Amino acid sequence: MKRLLLILLALCIAAPCYAEGNIILIKKKAAAGGGNTFAILQSGSSAQGNAPHTIQLTNVQTGSLLVAWAEWWYYDTAPSISDGTTTFTAGTRGSVDAGGAYYYGQFFYLPSSVASGTVTYTLTVSGDPSGTAFRIYEVSHTSSVSLDVQNIGGGQSTAPVSGSVNTTTGGITFGGVMSLSGPTFSSPLIAGVAADGAIGGGADQYSMMSYKMLSSSTSGVTAAFTFSASNYWVCNVISFK
Repeated sequence: MKRLLLILLALCIAAPCYAEGNIILIKKKAAAGGGNTFAILQSGSSAQGNAPHTIQLTNVQTGSLLVAWAEWWYYDTAPSISDGTTTFTAGTRGSVDAGGAYYYGQFFYLPSSVASGTVTYTLTVSGDPSGTAFRIYEVSHTSSVSLDVQNIGGGQSTAPVSGSVNTTTGGITFGGVMSLSGPTFSSPLIAGVAADGAIGGGADQYSMMSYKMLSSSTSGVTAAFTFSASNYWVCNVISFK
């Protein structure tokens, strides 16, 4: 009996514990390290069409990561997204020549939001083409956020897929696809498996944005989707750590 108590005492020193009746419960410590834990807080989408291109989110948390996927066509321009206080950082722009009328898709991100509460996000595109819209996710995190990797893709098929990336650590990865004139979007994949969630697609036929939490570094990560019919598309992937 004395030996058993000594063993239990040693375990309590190694990990916090407390007594409940005649049972000693041992609580494991959280894993140490420089990793980041992400969680989706909310999302939103703008209507496709002419300006203004806005999304309003409520209860935005100070410090949140904001990631947006924007799509437009025709004008070779450099769009911007702002929350009225801070301008988002632009990711790499993807494009495809859709028979003389170019399609464009691009991620934008804000690693740590200054704005909080009810916030209106605005996408500005020079020339204001009618096929313009964007989507956005708010994401919580447990330590400072930085861009990990990103890549782009463009083509014509029923199976849009981004270029591949090798994530350097576990984190959150987003996929974005855009097209015009017809196909239904479905089956979002990231790293070859079903995404954890997505907005858009279905009857909302202009773009789709997906995400997946990755628990460790992963090679050959792509974002992929399925179209109901062949069409031109832009498909990008971006990851944060």
